[in-house]
Amino acid sequence: VTDDKGATATSTVQITVNAAANIPPTANAGSNKTITLPTSTVSLAGSGSDADGTIAAYAWTKTSGPSTFTIVNSKSAVTDVTGLTEGVYQFELKVTDDKGATATSTIQITVNAVSVDNILPIANAGPDMTITLPVNTINLNGTGMDADGRIVEYQWKQVSGPGGATILSSNTAFTSINNLTGGTYEFEFTVTDNNGAKGKDTMVLVVALARLSTQETSNKLKVYPNPVRDIATVEINTVGVNNKLELVISNNLGEEIYKKTIYATGYTVIEKINMTNLAKGIYTVTVYFDDKNKQSFKILKL
Repeated sequence: VTDDKGATATSTVQITVNAAANIPPTANAGSNKTITLPTSTVSLAGSGSDADGTIAAYAWTKTSGPSTFTIVNSKSAVTDVTGLTEGVYQFELKVTDDKGATATSTIQITVNAVSVDNILPIANAGPDMTITLPVNTINLNGTGMDADGRIVEYQWKQVSGPGGATILSSNTAFTSINNLTGGTYEFEFTVTDNNGAKGKDTMVLVVALARLSTQETSNKLKVYPNPVRDIATVEINTVGVNNKLELVISNNLGEEIYKKTIYATGYTVIEKINMTNLAKGIYTVTVYFDDKNKQSFKILKL
């Protein structure tokens, strides 16, 4: 300070700014769960939040219960626990924030013994179906029935067939599948009852190629080359898709030496037959169409 005659004096004050007190995080281990053997896996979906920072780490541990279990990824908020046995487990989720503060939450998992009286549920995937390109989408409507309880879970999955198909909703009874291409698919439908028992059923979907306007209107059979030394090509042209074909090769005594059942997914089926080890002579190639009619073709083996 300076007075009116120019004299001065000084004084100092010290300001100490303390860091804000860290607000601890909160942890949520999720709702308690109950399963019934033979189901021995549960999913843990924990979470953590921090009002004044971020969650830096998660850690799952078992705090009580049977000794048999495996936490698939103990450092992830969401993980599976496998290998559970009958009993009551408690698992603790610990979260740590970016300043080192922690919080915990506990979930209880009850594993019931196998119910010997439980009636297994029944799954119905629906009838087998055939579509013809360019149609490449289909609706599936599965059903489940449980005589002594209720259905609590549905699941669709593809078990065979071309890749690329998309199941729009795999965990509902009714779903659609698109991006289908030519070929034969098999889809499995699983239902789970309230005691953890499962029932399964499958359906077959044939996606046929579109018929060309120039195609034959009757079943045709070709075999070439003729005569043949090694590989014979059997070309079968059908009037419909998903035909059941029975391909039979017989020797000159009428004895069957080759037999194969084929389901035609298109209007033309090509089969390669290795005749290298067959004796020289005349053979008869016969195709039975849907057990209704047949065509035969004689071929000479050199």
